[in-house]
Amino acid sequence: MSERFKVNLRGIIELLSNHLYGSPDVFLRELLQNSADALVARGLVTPGHKGRIGIEWVPRADGPPALQFRDDGVGLSEDEIHRFLATIGESSKRGDVFAASKDFIGRFGIGLLSCFMVSDEVQVITRSARDGAATFEWRGRQDGTYSVKPAAAPLLEPGTQVTLVLKAESAAMFPKEVIAERLAHFGGLLTPPVTFTADGETTTINGEPPPWRRKFESAAERREAMLAYGEQIFEQRFVDAIRCMSTPQGSTASRSCSPSRRTTPPSSSTAFT
Repeated sequence: MSERFKVNLRGIIELLSNHLYGSPDVFLRELLQNSADALVARGLVTPGHKGRIGIEWVPRADGPPALQFRDDGVGLSEDEIHRFLATIGESSKRGDVFAASKDFIGRFGIGLLSCFMVSDEVQVITRSARDGAATFEWRGRQDGTYSVKPAAAPLLEPGTQVTLVLKAESAAMFPKEVIAERLAHFGGLLTPPVTFTADGETTTINGEPPPWRRKFESAAERREAMLAYGEQIFEQRFVDAIRCMSTPQGSTASRSCSPSRRTTPPSSSTAFT
């Protein structure tokens, strides 16, 4: 006779906190990844859709502040909410339209759980770009319970809004200045515009593209920019930077590194040495 595993959500969260994730700020990375992947999927449904990601710091008079993530990505239907938000380990990147692209960042379907490291409750308001115009609200709680209902205030366009009220200790650990810095660290290389709003002021955290996406007057200027970028990111000095060229999938080699003098290849990454 077969039996089903029983999952203790508090135990899973403790496992994430103490063993899988080195720092609770990982919830920012996971939410950015979810939004970026939702935009990729929206582009498959709505060709040409550019998309954007917005994060807002929301002060609360009766307690710690809230953080709100918004994207105009593919969104979720009611059925997908039950499948992907309430099943630990289930990933929305495994099937349907998601399987048509290799550009997804997240893979393991546990990103939303990281929010419970800093909040007792997570609210998701979402409207699918593929399944009508209905907007639903999902509320997940740290005790393992959740609820789904039609949203009181429907979204005007497809996308997802995630809101979490920080725990008191998390609010002390993550003031808005730290949130802004960590968002820039995790989201600085994302292609869609990512904005952070706090105290009525909105800033774009990935406004300047990385050096390999910019044009330079000379190879020497490009090299200096790459080395400065490497020192900023890794906090150490490098001897040189070598450009790596990616080739299309299905070709003989997937990547080659060379000291080529071309400054702005269509697709490239950088190896610091």
